[in-house]
Amino acid sequence: MTDVSFTGTDVKKSSGQVGLAVSAETIAAGDPVYIDDSDNLMYVADASTADSPAATDTLGVALGGGATGQTVPYAKGQGTKVDFGTGVFTAGVFYFVSPSEGIMPAGDLASTNYSIQLGYAETTDILVLQPVIAGVALA
Repeated sequence: MTDVSFTGTDVKKSSGQVGLAVSAETIAAGDPVYIDDSDNLMYVADASTADSPAATDTLGVALGGGATGQTVPYAKGQGTKVDFGTGVFTAGVFYFVSPSEGIMPAGDLASTNYSIQLGYAETTDILVLQPVIAGVALA
């Protein structure tokens, strides 16, 4: 499976909601992130374990970076659009959190991955957030 490749400095909100959260670990712009509802801290999402993230957590995309303890902006909410720069996505394809803490197309999901949908590509540069945290591994 291959994560999409982009330059962090190209990542910006196109439209929609932005939140702020304190990072529990190092975060980079473009990382799929979640806000853990048990401690309200931001973590990088990972589709390889059942505990990242939980169905009640807020899922989004980091719009900036920061070290542990720093406040990081993130895109959140159904329909929010994130611009990753030209040629990153295939329009019309759904994208998911990868087990390597990245973003991958739906076609690259493997049987051991947990299903964590980020959204779909509206164009080759815009990801429209449609977060769904299934919380189960694919069979």
